[in-house]
Amino acid sequence: MASQKTPPEADSTGEPEEAFFDDPEKWTDEDTAPVPARAFQKESLGIDEALKSRIKSPRAPRIRSHLIDYVVPIGRRALEVAIKEAASQKELNPRPSEWEHEWSRIADASQDAVAALARLFRAIDPDGKDAEHFAPFIRQSRADGIEASKAGFSDAAEGALRDARLLVAAKQIIGKLRADTLTRRDALLVLYPSSSQDRQKRAFVRILAEGWIFLTGKMPGKNLDPSKNPFLRVVEAAWIDWHQVKNSDAAAFGEALNAAISSIDEAQLNWLRAVGPGWLPGRV
Repeated sequence: MASQKTPPEADSTGEPEEAFFDDPEKWTDEDTAPVPARAFQKESLGIDEALKSRIKSPRAPRIRSHLIDYVVPIGRRALEVAIKEAASQKELNPRPSEWEHEWSRIADASQDAVAALARLFRAIDPDGKDAEHFAPFIRQSRADGIEASKAGFSDAAEGALRDARLLVAAKQIIGKLRADTLTRRDALLVLYPSSSQDRQKRAFVRILAEGWIFLTGKMPGKNLDPSKNPFLRVVEAAWIDWHQVKNSDAAAFGEALNAAISSIDEAQLNWLRAVGPGWLPGRV
């Protein structure tokens, strides 16, 4: 069920330049990103064991009999798609902790730059507001003795006025940059509030829920205790398989679990039971 990589172009001898690309055991995380290569390889993963434990479990839900032989490849495909969906959501819906401080840092730096330019202008001419007030000093600071000709004096004056206007414009642009940055930051905070919502986990759990329904014929349980909810144990195992962490903090998936259950209505539930998720290549 794992997706197949496209083999490389053949060289002049007709042989692929890197034949090992057809061997998942030699794939690297860089080859398969954002999915780690282990998701396509033979070594057993946590999600494999979590799903296989439902084959002969004394308690329901169990893997449906006609899908027992396919439980691992379906689980691996679910893991692959769940990771891709989660990675996509992370890009589309960034959490404030991942970007807010950078926008604030830019706004603060812009404010510092405006203040520095304001101090510079006051030092040049305490009463000055326009470029014409600052141009004389700029010209004087560049003068190398007395200008040799009227033309030379004129060129220097024009150059100083041009640069003074650039300085004034820069102050205005930087001030607008700060205002725009703060406005955009506040708008993003409204779109992506700092709350228990985590769209990355939502996407991850939703895909696994679809695979779970197809494999067991049952909706994931609502219990937020993984010891009492086999679906959450699958989620936890899959998250660890992805991130290679020791503990996934399964309790953090509570909001994502509720969102996944709420998003699947009766018609979708029946469809997933009968046909399977759209991301499943072919029908089992």
